[in-house]
Formats: sequence, C-alpha cells, structure tokens
Amino acid sequence: MATEKSFTVSLPGDLAEAIQRIAAENPEEFVITAVRHEIQRFDQLTAIRAAAGAWKDHDEIPDTVEELVAFMRRLRASEERFSP
Repeated sequence: MATEKSFTVSLPGDLAEAIQRIAAENPEEFVITAVRHEIQRFDQLTAIRAAAGAWKDHDEIPDTVEELVAFMRRLRASEERFSP
C-alpha cells in the first residue's frame, strides 16, 4: 500500500472553478485521477521517444496498416506462447 504524502498546490481561478464545476462532489479524486493520467501519458511518451528508431533497420516491418496488423498478431501470438 502506498503511503500518502500531502502538499499544497495553488491553481489559477478559472481552473479551480472548472474542477469545482465538473467534480463538485469529489474534486480531490478528480485531481488525483487527472494527475495519474498525465503521469502515465508522460511515461508513455518518454518510452516512445527512447524507442524511436529501434526498428528502423528491420526489413520485416510491414508498410501497410493491414500488413502491420497481421505482423503484430503474429508477434503477440509468439510472445503469448513463450510467456512463463
């Protein structure tokens, strides 16, 4: 279980009003959910940037969407087969 830590954040008035309008019953949970979402998005973008170009030298990467879908299905099937 994660320990809770607390800190104060001041928000611009229009943002605070929008949160209150959208999540009047539980603004704290709304903010927690929004922050978690943004952290996840940031982590995904960081991973995407780190992996950029990793497949550029592989000729087996398909050129069309249809070929890519079939390729990904084969790749996932092979991963599922070998997962512990």
